[in-house]
Amino acid sequence: MGIPTAPRIGASLVLLCVGIGLFPAYKHWVATRTWVVVDMPVSLSTGHIKVTNLYVNLNATYQMEIDLQEYEYWQHPDCQDYKVIHTRWWLSRGGKVETTWKEYWRDSWHDQGDSSTSGNGFGAFEATSGRYDLDIELVSDASCLQPFHPRLHISTEDDDYIRGGWVYGIVLLSSWALAGIGVAFLLVSSDMPHRAQLARGESLAIFDRLRVEHEAARRKLALMGRASMIPTVGYMFALTYTVLFLLFAPFRLVKYPAHGIPVRLLRPGVILASSTRYRTGLLVYVDRSGNFYLNSQPIAPEELPQALEEEFEPRADWSVYIEAESAADYQQVARAMDLVRKAHGKLIMLTPGTRAELESSQR
Repeated sequence: MGIPTAPRIGASLVLLCVGIGLFPAYKHWVATRTWVVVDMPVSLSTGHIKVTNLYVNLNATYQMEIDLQEYEYWQHPDCQDYKVIHTRWWLSRGGKVETTWKEYWRDSWHDQGDSSTSGNGFGAFEATSGRYDLDIELVSDASCLQPFHPRLHISTEDDDYIRGGWVYGIVLLSSWALAGIGVAFLLVSSDMPHRAQLARGESLAIFDRLRVEHEAARRKLALMGRASMIPTVGYMFALTYTVLFLLFAPFRLVKYPAHGIPVRLLRPGVILASSTRYRTGLLVYVDRSGNFYLNSQPIAPEELPQALEEEFEPRADWSVYIEAESAADYQQVARAMDLVRKAHGKLIMLTPGTRAELESSQR
């Protein structure tokens, strides 16, 4: 026994309304999420920074860092963020400690004992909706960075939820699919009374010769009449949306994480003030044949991380300049950058412009 026409139309309207309203509701939800939960000025003198009633309304990972304005670490060798900022932190909820700096750095190269984290980026935590208390202890005095207006910044990424993100894509496709299916079933349901009438034979004059001849001529002129096309259009509409959903949904359901390598570039004029540091610093060079050099000495790629770690031991500055010949293979340059990152070095990319500026300054 089939479903009556009225419930079919009602269900179709419900699907249509849900499809139309789903995406605007999602946009409103995204707009009401708190992506930056803390952004406040802090003092970097020895002591504690306490954030009470830290409100989170999104289940996500939140990154913590100290932002410095107009600060370039190579211009301040005696006051560098990774050297002078040492922290410990505890995240609590309802008076119970949820996580600490030890748990975050457990699987990394940092010491797990009573040591502290170093640098302006000092960790992250997983949080669910609710209120938390955060206690950050500044183990060392970093007040030399106070002129750069330090701010405590705690936030989570919204890349998955904005245009181009996988969550955004799934919601958009679902909205299209629900609206399309609703329209298709609405068209099909609206033709049900006509089809039921034909099934009962109320409008068929089987024994009327003129009627039979007229219907035969009509079938010759057109394969199907206007009334019979309505359910077919509905079926095609539903089929089209289903196919589009099945084609695009797998690409949106799978998240492809970025594998970029963050680097720093020198501003014009900075290399002039830092030329002495550059000549005595660490330089990784890649020639057109893919050969690697560390401070003009040939080195095998697999030996580069160990060599850099040995160079870092007596140094406070772990910056490494990366330069490549113009005809060098980009894949080899990216490999050199990745090896430097593996040794926990901070990348500084030398462009042809900075090289020309350095050479002109040395004349």
